[in-house]
Amino acid sequence: MNLPLRVEAVRESLRGSLWFLPSVAVATALVAGVVLARVEVPEAVFYAPLLFGGGPEGARGVLEVIAGSTVTVTGLTFSLTVVALQMAAGQYSPRVLRNFLRDRGNQVVLATFLGTFAFSIVVLRTIRSGDEQGASFVPQLAVTVALLLMLASLSALVYFIHHLTQSIRVEEIMRKVERDTLDSIERNAADGDGDGGEFEPDDLPEPPPHALELQVQGSGRLQAVKSRVLMRLATERDLVIRVRPTVGESLTEGTVLAWIWSPNDDQRPDEDGALRDGFREGLRVGNERTLQQDVAFGVRQLVDIAVRSMSPGINDPATAVTAIGHVSAVLAGLQARPLGDRLHRDGDGRARVAVPWPDYDDYVALACAQIAHYGAGDVPVVRRLLQLLAETGRGAVTEGRRRAVLREIDRVVDEAEAALELLWARTAVAEAAAAARAAARGAAVPVARPIL
Repeated sequence: MNLPLRVEAVRESLRGSLWFLPSVAVATALVAGVVLARVEVPEAVFYAPLLFGGGPEGARGVLEVIAGSTVTVTGLTFSLTVVALQMAAGQYSPRVLRNFLRDRGNQVVLATFLGTFAFSIVVLRTIRSGDEQGASFVPQLAVTVALLLMLASLSALVYFIHHLTQSIRVEEIMRKVERDTLDSIERNAADGDGDGGEFEPDDLPEPPPHALELQVQGSGRLQAVKSRVLMRLATERDLVIRVRPTVGESLTEGTVLAWIWSPNDDQRPDEDGALRDGFREGLRVGNERTLQQDVAFGVRQLVDIAVRSMSPGINDPATAVTAIGHVSAVLAGLQARPLGDRLHRDGDGRARVAVPWPDYDDYVALACAQIAHYGAGDVPVVRRLLQLLAETGRGAVTEGRRRAVLREIDRVVDEAEAALELLWARTAVAEAAAAARAAARGAAVPVARPIL
């Protein structure tokens, strides 16, 4: 779905906030409380016996209990959420916090609690006891709905406790990161945002001396590129646009964002408001990395978990082995995808927009380099990393990708040989490396023994 970048930015921001859905629930509850409190149910209707049948004092007491208990439970929920966020940031990676904030289950639970509280308070103010100035009034339907919301809140509390205990498990965190990353790969492939393919670096046009350097206006991260928007801008104004940073890269204010030039003359294009507006529509810069187009961010999260698990304070290499398995699944999802820099051409075949993207070498190096360095002294971690490279090399679709895998195998072996001193450990790594090289070269090799 090709939405404007501004719309996608707002949508991503709302999906990652804990306040939006609860705010909508509170607003809905306030309106519903005002409306239902005015509804009088005739005694003749079939569901009248099911409604609240107590007097004003009883109704007031029920609503006070509901409002007070939901506020208490909401505070408990926020406290548990903060504890989960703190533990995830300290033990796994601070980059997985976004997954907790985007968790729709937590947002729905908070919305249920706050909506129940707001509804109860609104209905509570409409209850009147009988006196000389008027008759008593109890909104039976509204009080009954408040009781139903209380039951929904109890169910939400049970769900929240179960969901929280599941969501902080490292296996669940890694599985979610893997799934979100694979979804990002599929989404980017389905968008079909212009021509794609693998290109050598010199296939991208070099900016001439008279090219206009468009500078970064605010520091942040490049989160997404809409090549279709840039293509429309370049075609309408007869320009060539070369974007400098890749998606996910950190941007510093005042540095070059893109080069723009005319293919027909040596005149520097004018940097006017229309040109800048076009770039704001085609490039999205935010405060943090996202998985909208940044597949490397998903790999980075998994690598962070693996590296953090091998730190002296945690010392859990089994988690690193599991994380490598999830990284392998992501690399497998990239096998059939065109990777590398993209050069987009117009209908006449003229180059219009050049956008740098990570190539296969970048993804393989990102997946292996840090894990190989910090896990070089642990034989199961090294063997699982070589097994990953064997799986990746066996599925490589081009000779260039096989060479990239073979280079990474050599790097992993070099790191391990520098860290391992025992003969049996060196022998185990050498055997795994030989099998990985054979697989990368397309040879039929026996299935490696599992790493338990």
